[in-house]
Amino acid sequence: MQNVPYHADVVAFGRAICKARGGEYELACEHAHSCCILLARHDRFRVDGRWHTHIDYDRFQEVGV
Repeated sequence: MQNVPYHADVVAFGRAICKARGGEYELACEHAHSCCILLARHDRFRVDGRWHTHIDYDRFQEVGV
């Protein structure tokens, strides 16, 4: 675990990416326990102030296989 960054570091890095992209992306979701974040384009996936980033895994398997 010595090479795993802290969640706060991952969030800061993600926000820096969003800023570098000129605000095109935003932090849509985070999960502190797994140290994961989701960056998404706000113009496509944020509708009326709410994120629509659900993944339909069954459909994903159908088209991805």
